[in-house]
Amino acid sequence: MSMRQCGMWALVATAASAGMTYAQSVTFPSESQGQGATTGVNGIMNAAPNAFTYQMIIGAGELREVPLGARVTGIRWRQLADSGQTTWPSEAISMYSFSIELSTSARSPSHASLLFHENEGADVLVVLDQPLTIPANAFPAGAVAPGINNWGFPVAFSRQFVYTGGPLCATVRQSGHNGGIGNERFFEAITPVQAGWGTRFTALSGPGTDATRGTWLYLAVTNLIYAHPTCPADFNGDDVVDFADLLVYLNAYNAGYPQADLNEDGIIDFSDLLEFFNLFNTPC
Repeated sequence: MSMRQCGMWALVATAASAGMTYAQSVTFPSESQGQGATTGVNGIMNAAPNAFTYQMIIGAGELREVPLGARVTGIRWRQLADSGQTTWPSEAISMYSFSIELSTSARSPSHASLLFHENEGADVLVVLDQPLTIPANAFPAGAVAPGINNWGFPVAFSRQFVYTGGPLCATVRQSGHNGGIGNERFFEAITPVQAGWGTRFTALSGPGTDATRGTWLYLAVTNLIYAHPTCPADFNGDDVVDFADLLVYLNAYNAGYPQADLNEDGIIDFSDLLEFFNLFNTPC
């Protein structure tokens, strides 16, 4: 293993996500889709009272598979593939406070601020805020890099975030768990010296659930779970296709977001605008 960063940030899974269905998912960084990382972070496994705030900023290119109007329904992580890691936890452990906020990021990964609120967009939504329990054996182990472990127990959101293109900002605030000191594992991560960090994605963390400022940190390999819009042209997720959806699409089109390439020819041009109007005029 090349390097590890200890006791820094925390993201967890929850029993509340039992029964969640996986419509679609996207893994970022994209190169981690089928290849295991050799670096890990912990803090997901920190014992109480080690509370942290952790924030990820993900560039639009990393989310090119996620269509405009997709409803983001959950998130999950996986353990680092390493012979020293075992399935975790051995018995259920609990956190009295855990929240996730999602928004269109106000800043790109290359211009991210150390102040958490400056990276969050105007559409910020608290998608989860509750006490959580991590079930026994929630995170599989056994793989050795470059192999990968299966994804851990998914965190299901109580409110769905509608993705309308652009970079995504995810902020996690957690209280630490009651599993005791030493009850920790490493999750896969990308370090600031690896390709893409600071350009396609970035991450930062600060101590406490109410931290306002962080320091740069490893990016956890993450799987984002989402569902396609019920109507292909419903890009703002309100279940109605109207002028508001045109505004969402034009924003993505003018910004050059990959989701605006509706005919999937690798070029964003007038033919994509024509494709939008075809979708717009197609009954749901």
